[in-house]
Amino acid sequence: VLAALSPFTYFVAKNLYRIKLRYIALPNIIAQKRVVTELVQSHISADNIALAIKYWISEYQPEQLYVQYQEILSKLRVEPDVFQAVADHVVTSACLVEK
Repeated sequence: VLAALSPFTYFVAKNLYRIKLRYIALPNIIAQKRVVTELVQSHISADNIALAIKYWISEYQPEQLYVQYQEILSKLRVEPDVFQAVADHVVTSACLVEK
């Protein structure tokens, strides 16, 4: 997953609102662990993308990935309103520090 904001938006989110997320990809947020690779802002480069692809090709384990996605799905199925459950989880995972 690649995530890039404009430098101004990133600065505002990180410094003014002090938003801190451990993960930015929805599968990782829900699983609360790294399921998919994330490259954010200055970490997005051709070299880093190539490294992520090489890792994916060499370490790809479909059975393990399937199990991880099944765990994510089971977390989503717990709540009758899946969208609200995901939104609540994202909000509670973010560390919003007031000044």
